[in-house]
Amino acid sequence: MQSTKLVPAQRMSGPEGDIWSVVNEAVKTSTIQPVINLGQGFFGYNPPRYLLDCLKETIERVECNQYSPPMGRPRLREAIAESYSTHTGREVPLNEILITTGANEGILSIIMAYINPGDEVIIIEPLFDQFIRNVALAGGIPKYVSLSPCSYNDARQAAEWKIDMNELEASISPRTKMVVSADLGETPKGNPEILNNPHNPTGKSFRHAELQAIGDLCMRHSLIILADEVYSRFSLTSPITHVASLFPEITLTVGSIGKDFAATGWRVGFVIGKSSLLAPVATSHRHTCYASPSAAQEAAATGYKQAETNGYWVQLRSSIQQKMETLCTAWEGLGVPYYKPDGGYMVLVSLSGVQIPSGYPFPPRIADADDETKMCWFLINEIGVAGLPSSGFYVRPNESVQKAMLFRFAVCREDETLDVACKRLKKLQEYMSPSVSA
Repeated sequence: MQSTKLVPAQRMSGPEGDIWSVVNEAVKTSTIQPVINLGQGFFGYNPPRYLLDCLKETIERVECNQYSPPMGRPRLREAIAESYSTHTGREVPLNEILITTGANEGILSIIMAYINPGDEVIIIEPLFDQFIRNVALAGGIPKYVSLSPCSYNDARQAAEWKIDMNELEASISPRTKMVVSADLGETPKGNPEILNNPHNPTGKSFRHAELQAIGDLCMRHSLIILADEVYSRFSLTSPITHVASLFPEITLTVGSIGKDFAATGWRVGFVIGKSSLLAPVATSHRHTCYASPSAAQEAAATGYKQAETNGYWVQLRSSIQQKMETLCTAWEGLGVPYYKPDGGYMVLVSLSGVQIPSGYPFPPRIADADDETKMCWFLINEIGVAGLPSSGFYVRPNESVQKAMLFRFAVCREDETLDVACKRLKKLQEYMSPSVSA
């Protein structure tokens, strides 16, 4: 009999399997190899050459193989301050920047710094599942607010996805803490609202008026805004509005060097916020991992400094835009509707017009699963392309989303890989409903 002392903490509980267990199993069994995985957001190519050369140089330096200051290496903080001051139009001083071990650790450090057991955190759904896990680790209670499109059946623009402000305000409960006036130099004591902009998986960039309305509501109720802006450099239409430029006194912004420079394995991110707001986050970070990778920080500092003058940001957006057009042209050729993204490198596609043949030989565990899981398995085994179904981004059942059969596909792959994926996707024409015009 197992001792109760060996049972994991309740905060570690959750579903034993998720959609990625299905993806991994299907990839192994598919007769089409290699399967092209467009479901996950990793990059299929290296960071820019100048950044790799810099990393090779810094790794030889003694101080870059030892601990960095917990707040981060000065050169990197200076480079981020310069870059973000330019791009946000708000002067960002050094004492408002904390370097973290990836953006996810930054999010965790914010939540651990401000959330007590029983506190509630508002999360916009569809969502990044790590938000839920991080809140659970702090003993917090997630509350969900819907981001919904005008129509699930005629997907066109990511901007169509809207928040119901009445639902957002109704989600605020008596558990929200009181506020000590920011004029006294104190920080908001309310629970954070997590705002992902540009949004994953929809690709929506929140407009100025939307952020103003959300921020005004948060100010009235003294809520901290946790702004997850890891995709902010991937603006595909017009520059995004940074919520911190509107409400700096209540906003903690999370960024990702891994996303900015196609270096997700470097595990370096950052948090920007007013020094009084940032101080407890820095304490949480220091007691979580103390410091972040030194050589990667030093290389990233050069990355930001040179990116301002060598055209990297323009090339980055141009490259992602071209990749997005490549994949979306394939969906258009099939007559498959999708939400044209404002930003990021994901596109949300409706596969409701794809008909899986009756009697398709699913393995027993998949045969008893929901339609999205079956479609995920079918795509991998018959088309050789993996996407991520929307069920991976929802906690609450959403019948409209399930009916639309929404799948997320990432375009941050080599052009040759995307070309092969697009050729494989043409086979879907054999399975399209007669009502779908190609």
